[in-house]
Amino acid sequence: MSFYSLRFRQYNPSKLTASHFLSMAVLCCLLLTATTESTAQELPSVAVEQVIASPVTPILSLTGNVHSRALLSVTAGLDAQLSWVAEAGTRVEQGDDVVVFDAEPLRLQQEEQKALIARDQVQLSYLNRELKRMEKLHQRKNVSQDQLEEVQSRRDLAQQDIAVAKTRLAIIEERLSRTRLLSPFTGVVVAREHREGEDVSRGDVLMQLLQLDPLELRLFVPVKHLPSLLVGQTVAVFREHAQTEKTDARIRSIIPNADSRSQTIEVRIDLAQHQSRPWVPGELLRTQMKLKTPADQVAVPRDAILIRSDGTYVVTVDLENSAQRVKVRVGQAQGQWINVSVERGQLKAGNRVAVRGAERLTQGQKVRIVDRS
Repeated sequence: MSFYSLRFRQYNPSKLTASHFLSMAVLCCLLLTATTESTAQELPSVAVEQVIASPVTPILSLTGNVHSRALLSVTAGLDAQLSWVAEAGTRVEQGDDVVVFDAEPLRLQQEEQKALIARDQVQLSYLNRELKRMEKLHQRKNVSQDQLEEVQSRRDLAQQDIAVAKTRLAIIEERLSRTRLLSPFTGVVVAREHREGEDVSRGDVLMQLLQLDPLELRLFVPVKHLPSLLVGQTVAVFREHAQTEKTDARIRSIIPNADSRSQTIEVRIDLAQHQSRPWVPGELLRTQMKLKTPADQVAVPRDAILIRSDGTYVVTVDLENSAQRVKVRVGQAQGQWINVSVERGQLKAGNRVAVRGAERLTQGQKVRIVDRS
C-alpha cells in the first residue's frame, strides 16, 4: 500500500470521529473570537460619564456704589445774616444746631408787632364802649340809624385789624423759629457753602448733610436677569480685598425702568453699617446673588467640554455606542461640574457624554467604552 493511499484514508470524511468534529468547532470559535477582538481594538476608546440635573446655582457677581438714604441740601429758608454754620466733617445728632442766623432784626419786628396789636386792642375797647352808648341813644331816638351803623362798622374794622396784626406776628415768630436750623437726623456735614457773617437769601444752599446709617447699595443689573430678582432676596456683600468678610443684605426695591443704552435696571439693597469697618458712602462693593436655574439646563463634567472655533460642544454616546456632537451654551460652574443648556432637549439627565477620547471623533462614529481610570 502506497503512502498516498495511507494519507487519503487518514482524512476520509466518512471515517471522522466525534473528537475530530469537536476539535474543528473549537478551532472555529477561536478564529471568530480573534476576529471580533481585532475589530473592537480598531474602534476609538472613550471614557464616559452621565449627565446630571444641574446642582449648580448660578451666581451673578456685580459691583455697586454705597449711597446714603438721605443726602440733604440745607437751604436758608429766610433772608437773614448768618451767625454760625457747622464746618464740613462735623458729626451731628438728630436735633443738633447746624445753622444759626442773626435773629435780632426779627425780634425787633416781633416787639413792634406786639405793640401794634396792643394799640389796636385799645382802639377796639373804645369802639365797643362807643357802640353800646350809641345803641342806648338810638333806642331813645337821639341818634340816627346811620350814625349807629357807622360806629358799628368802625368797631368791626378794628376787630379785623387786630386779626391781621396777630397773623403778622405769627409770621414773624415762624421766621424766628427758623433762625436755628436743626439736623433732622444723625449724620455728618459733608460740605459748607457759606460762612458766618454772610447775608443769604431764602433759597441759598448753606451746606450738605449726609446720613451715615442706614445706607443703601445701588446696583445696575442686566435686564435679562429681572425674572430672577425678588424684593427681600438675600445678597452677599463684601469688599474686593476682603472677600471672606461677607455680609448678608436684602433687596429693598427693584426699579423696572431699563436704561436704553446699557440695558440694565437699578436695584437698591438695604445696607446696615458694618460693625468693625463701617461702609462709606461712595465706596465700591462687590455683590453675589443667586439666580434661577433655567429649566433646560443640565450639568456635565468639565472634561466633557470641547471648545472649537465655531462654538462649544459635548459628545454624547448613545446606547449603540455611536458618538454625536451637540452644541451647548456654557453656564456657571461648581467644582468638576459645569452648567450647559441646549435647544430642543438634545441633552438630558442620564445621557452619556465622553470625558476622554472625544477630540477626534466624527458624527455617528462607533466607539468602544473604557473605564476612565
